Amino acid sequence: KVQRFTYGGMNRIVDSRLDGSGKGVNVAVALRRIGSPSACIGILQESQGHVIIKRLERERIPHAFIMQEGEVRLNQKIIDLSTGFITEVNESGTPVTAEILEKVLELVREHARTSDLMVFTGSLPPACPADFYRTLVEAAKGEGARCVLDAEGDRLAAGLEAKPYMIKPNLYELQSVAGRKVKAVPEVRDAALTL
Repeated sequence: KVQRFTYGGMNRIVDSRLDGSGKGVNVAVALRRIGSPSACIGILQESQGHVIIKRLERERIPHAFIMQEGEVRLNQKIIDLSTGFITEVNESGTPVTAEILEKVLELVREHARTSDLMVFTGSLPPACPADFYRTLVEAAKGEGARCVLDAEGDRLAAGLEAKPYMIKPNLYELQSVAGRKVKAVPEVRDAALTL
């Protein structure tokens, strides 16, 4: 938090905190807090990965990660206290190898066998194919799990080919895959029905 954000100038931090987070972690935590059993799986970097693991353990959420060399990406949220505006500065993360992706695919298959629903969300790491969510949805469906996909751009478009149970696009993402502008609720409904 800064008192007043100055673009291109000096900003003194008045308060800060570090949260072990990410979209997948947030979904697992939210589900757990409303009383639904949840778990969190995926790729986690060795450096600073303990911050995310500690949060999941505090929330009593089972987890299984494919550990990878590198740093957990740091996404900074700068809150301007004078306006309430938030400026986000997000890192892209550590590139993945084909070997790591194969391990993730097997982890998804393993967990899909005992899951009613799997949520695939968050940005994909550098060097990950844009159609990897499609691959994961197909694998999970093959083991009997229903899949929710929360992605954007070409990752959402490719993921749709696997026919997930549900998608959660924001308005921009919906317009992007529908190929047209939508504003009013009936237009959103019509665009959703075309998918």
